[in-house]
Amino acid sequence: CSSLSPETAIPICAKDISDDLMKEFAFLSGGRGKDKAWIITLPDNARFNEVPEENVSKVLTYLTSVP
Repeated sequence: CSSLSPETAIPICAKDISDDLMKEFAFLSGGRGKDKAWIITLPDNARFNEVPEENVSKVLTYLTSVP
């Protein structure tokens, strides 16, 4: 577990959101920007609007906290 959910202030673990991570609506591709920060990829996905906002928030919170 590496990040805190702003709504609940509890850690978000990859195992807890694994189903959403496997959907790959957002992921770390391994690239880095000029400032060496990770690049989060949001691929064009026709079913993206079917993902609940809470799930998107959890995945982005997790991805932005991965060391």
